[in-house]
Amino acid sequence: MEEPTINYVTQSLDNISFHDEQENHQNHPNFIPIKSADKLRLYAPRRLALIIKLVGKKMGYIYLQNRLQTLWQPSEKINLIDLGEEFYLIKLSWPENFEKILHKGPWFIVSQFISVRKWEPKFNPSQSHINFSTVWIRLPELPTKFYDLSILQKIGNEVGSVLKINNHKEHYQR
Repeated sequence: MEEPTINYVTQSLDNISFHDEQENHQNHPNFIPIKSADKLRLYAPRRLALIIKLVGKKMGYIYLQNRLQTLWQPSEKINLIDLGEEFYLIKLSWPENFEKILHKGPWFIVSQFISVRKWEPKFNPSQSHINFSTVWIRLPELPTKFYDLSILQKIGNEVGSVLKINNHKEHYQR
């Protein structure tokens, strides 16, 4: 029988931090072992959770919550949990809402980009950085002879990784 994996929790006055079992915290005065089954139970409600951050201007909690509800129009109420450092957790119940919010962007509120990522068990807002961003690129006055999916893909790949090209089939040659 395989021995259960244990993570260690240590508590200070400021925060609670999780440690991998390889780290030695057994001599810490607030040592508490957490079994894998407990960790899975704690993580399960967050399988459809997202971490968001509004990049740029700060907005009030209620205003942001209302704007997200209007923008995303999910089939459930959006509840934000303030994680600090302008990061928020959104726990969702419906996979359709999770997928839409995570993949159908990019999203903006009052010209401010909303960074959206899946929940991470060891997420620490004060140590988190936004390393990449999804952006829309407009190509005004692009000659129509270049309205070809493979050409647009090449143009987009010069900027970064292409996630999506607007699919107006009548405009593109196949």
